[in-house]
Amino acid sequence: MPLQHQVRFLRSALASMRDTGAVLPSGRPLAYELARFLRGRATGRPVRVLEVGAGNGAVTRVLFAHLRPGDHLDAVEVNKEYVEDLTETLAEAADGSPGTGYTIHTADIRDLAPEAPYDLIVSGLPFANFTHEETREILDFYMEHIAPRGHMSLYGYLFTRELKAVTASRASYTRQRLSQRLVDRFVRDHLVVSKRVWRNVPPAWVHHLRREVG
Repeated sequence: MPLQHQVRFLRSALASMRDTGAVLPSGRPLAYELARFLRGRATGRPVRVLEVGAGNGAVTRVLFAHLRPGDHLDAVEVNKEYVEDLTETLAEAADGSPGTGYTIHTADIRDLAPEAPYDLIVSGLPFANFTHEETREILDFYMEHIAPRGHMSLYGYLFTRELKAVTASRASYTRQRLSQRLVDRFVRDHLVVSKRVWRNVPPAWVHHLRREVG
C-alpha cells in the first residue's frame, strides 16, 4: 500500500475514531482470511459482494482480486477522505480484471438500497462505537440483504474490548456492552467458524457466518 495512503488513513482515523475504530489499515493476512469464501468457491454463477467499512481499500483490493468476470463488488465507506484512496485502489484493480464490476458508495450502510441480495458481506464496522439501536439496524440490514446460504464475515481487533473496559467512561462502557450483546447473539446464531489472525498488525479476530435456510 502506498505510504501516502497509510499516512492519510492514520490522520483521518485519529480525527474520526467513531467511524474507523483502527489507526492502521488492515494487513494482507487479515484480508486473505476475509476472502476465505471467495477463494474456496466452485465455478458457477456470478456473485455479489458487499464490503461495509471499506476504508482506503486494503481489504477491498484482496477481495476484488478473488472475483471473476461477471461478479460485482459494492464497497461502502462514509469517510470521504478514505474514498479518494479507495477509488484509486479499485480503479487499479479493475484494470487487470475486465468484466468484473464494482460500485463505491459514500453513504451510511442503512441508506443503501441494493438491487439484489449479496452472496458475501464483509463488515469491519466498529460496533462498540455505535448505539444499541444503530447496531440493531445494521445487523438487520445484513440479514435482509444476504442471500439464502450466503456468508457474512465480521472482523475487528483483539483486546480492544478489554482496553475500552478500562479506559471508557461509565456511560460509554454501558453503551458498548449493549451493542456488543447484540453482536454476540448475532454471531452465536449464525457462526460457521472463528479465526484469530495473529500475523495482522494489530492482531485481529474474524467471525465467519452463514445465513441458513429454514
